Amino acid sequence: MILVPEGEFTCGFDRRQVSLPAFFIDPYPVTNEDYLNFVEATGHEVPFIDEPWAAPYCWRNGRYPADKARYPVVLITFNDAAAYACWTGKRLPTAQEWEKAARGSDARDYPWGDDFIRANCNTRESRRETTVEVDRFPDGISPYGCLDMTGNVWEWTSTPESPGRFVIKGGAFTRNCLAAQCAYQSAVPASHKGLDTGFRCARDAS
Repeated sequence: MILVPEGEFTCGFDRRQVSLPAFFIDPYPVTNEDYLNFVEATGHEVPFIDEPWAAPYCWRNGRYPADKARYPVVLITFNDAAAYACWTGKRLPTAQEWEKAARGSDARDYPWGDDFIRANCNTRESRRETTVEVDRFPDGISPYGCLDMTGNVWEWTSTPESPGRFVIKGGAFTRNCLAAQCAYQSAVPASHKGLDTGFRCARDAS
């Protein structure tokens, strides 16, 4: 995990100053191979939706799709993500923790700076129309060393937007560069299973 030190950072599009204690966060989103360890150890339900649009991402016979070991796990509800995090002795990051890990303390719009660079991430501009490996874009690294925080998949946070709905951050391959800005956030029901929604874990530094 990566240590994000305590201190202030510029948060949100209104650029307010927020102070956070130190915390650790995963360098990548949780992958299919990571999640398989959890499923095998606990018997937790595998990611699956009985819909044609979800077929390329669904697990079958207890296994993730072939050749997608290092792809982010998707079709994950909030409770699935929280259960995995608990199993590993971690938790989901808050929306503010996620944003600080992505943008650092200098108020940059994207993990690498203020200008969008298509080659640094997997958004709609890349026209891939699917997820890719979590370590595919080393030039998209954040100031603290986190990868894949822009595009590819939305990431669950522990921050509620309203009862039963939680904030997601980072944009996805289904969204354009505006949604991939570090300050941008959306929210979905806890039961949401998206082909473009995954997560990474965090834990307190103390």
